[in-house]
Amino acid sequence: MAAAPSAARLALAAAVTAHQEAKREFAALHQANRAADEAVHEAWNRREAAIAAVERAKIDAVTHLATGIMSGNAGPAPVSVQTVRTALQAAEDHHTAVTAARVRIAADLEAAQNSPGFRELLVNNALRAVLAAEATPAAAKLAKELAALQHQLADKATALNVLLRAGAGADDAELKAIDGRFNTPPSAWDVTLAPDASPTATRWRAVVAALRTDAAAALPA
Repeated sequence: MAAAPSAARLALAAAVTAHQEAKREFAALHQANRAADEAVHEAWNRREAAIAAVERAKIDAVTHLATGIMSGNAGPAPVSVQTVRTALQAAEDHHTAVTAARVRIAADLEAAQNSPGFRELLVNNALRAVLAAEATPAAAKLAKELAALQHQLADKATALNVLLRAGAGADDAELKAIDGRFNTPPSAWDVTLAPDASPTATRWRAVVAALRTDAAAALPA
């Protein structure tokens, strides 16, 4: 039977869930904001078309009346000004509503802008708590192993420098190239592996990355 998650793991799980939800909410609001911009643009065009229709209806009404007066037969009546004014009012109301909706969505987007970053900070804090509780023994073991290896390296480097200073390797280009290279402390030696070249670092980096999205990710044995 699997052991129950620790308090630190539960806190990390809650933080990861909240972070993912904040990112989804922000993405949805960002999409809604783009859609609102398009809707406002469309409503503006509809309103402008309705304004133009009212002006055309006014001209058509005058033309129809003038034709009737002059010829006595004006023909079918054009679309009334009242009809297109009703359509204009509907277009203006729609434009006003869509604009208000865009303002609301933009405000919500701005309010949510810092939420993913804040939630990520909570994930980082919860992650540190998990690693402090579970990875400290591994870190202590690595530190102990490193100290032992540094002692061995320092011992061999000292012996190598004794030999080189005494004349060993005078005719060996490879040995001459490293003469004096190990006179500095171990932390400065250029034999230190780059982070990406270290299997141990790569394994732990993968664990830390996994824990950011899965609070149940296991640590290396």
